[in-house]
Amino acid sequence: RMVAGAVFRTGAAGADELLVIDRPGAGPQFPDGPILDGEDADDAAVRVLREQTGVDAEVRLLIVTVDEVQAGQQRRRSIVILDADEGGPGAWEHGGACCRWVPYADAELDEAHQPWLDLVRVDLA
Repeated sequence: RMVAGAVFRTGAAGADELLVIDRPGAGPQFPDGPILDGEDADDAAVRVLREQTGVDAEVRLLIVTVDEVQAGQQRRRSIVILDADEGGPGAWEHGGACCRWVPYADAELDEAHQPWLDLVRVDLA
């Protein structure tokens, strides 16, 4: 079981911004990781976000759980929308990855993660 978090904040210009992570050798992604034993998707999304970016956020809603195949293995992934506080840097390094806020309207993710962003956009429309 895996979780991915679509993390939003209101940017300086008043527009929604989306948090993306650029890891070495990969394009922009949502923070994502495993759901640990005893965790639900909401708790896991908050934990993974904090571990991977240093950002704290509150859960807005769980939008979808999808079954997918990665590296020949069946996985269940939950997509959670989170809200972070305004302010803070526009970009920073955390754990070897570059974290940055991008305008939601212009956001694009790498090929593997783009379908998750598409699900978020459908749900928020």
